Amino acid sequence: MEITEPYRQAWVEFKTEKGQTIRFLDKLFWNHSFEKYKKGQKVDVLYDPENPIQTAVTNDFIQRTTVSWWPVIVGMIVIMVGFVFRKIMKRKATELDKRL
Repeated sequence: MEITEPYRQAWVEFKTEKGQTIRFLDKLFWNHSFEKYKKGQKVDVLYDPENPIQTAVTNDFIQRTTVSWWPVIVGMIVIMVGFVFRKIMKRKATELDKRL
């Protein structure tokens, strides 16, 4: 385990079909109270046999999909903030038009 309080990341080690030992750091930080992984726990690993070092990831839904969903999540936040500001500005513009 790699610890950055209150979060933890797991080191994962596995052997490829060719017998190569690969060790990588889990990409997600987990809160210590959630305790996703424990030392010595066996996990499934997905990787591209042509490039296992760069593509290895634990076979976990959140782990597999988080990277691809971050732009969507950030984009939705930006859209929502923009929508709220648009409504505020539209209301202020309408009030200003009525005064003029």
